[in-house]
Amino acid sequence: MVATVIAPAEVTTREVLDRAAGVLEERGWCQHSFFHRDGRVCAVGALAVACEQIHAPRSVRGDAIYVLAALTHCDPTVWNDTGGRTKEEVVGLLREAAENA
Repeated sequence: MVATVIAPAEVTTREVLDRAAGVLEERGWCQHSFFHRDGRVCAVGALAVACEQIHAPRSVRGDAIYVLAALTHCDPTVWNDTGGRTKEEVVGLLREAAENA
């Protein structure tokens, strides 16, 4: 008997970005750290959590960061940590990035 191996569906950049927005909404948002000890995350930390949750390959994480950088015109961590930034803006960016991925 030959075993049939079914490969998991490929995870998309859009799925990771959308999941990251959900992670940020659930856990809360922070600045100046990928992960806060109370569970809050920054935009890139939320991407890392999302990738782990849905077993996304590293290439998809890189693509997601690239989409964020294209939208913000800078390093997403710098954009996240800019004074006056809000959680709503960061969630909005992740949702917009998902739509553009």
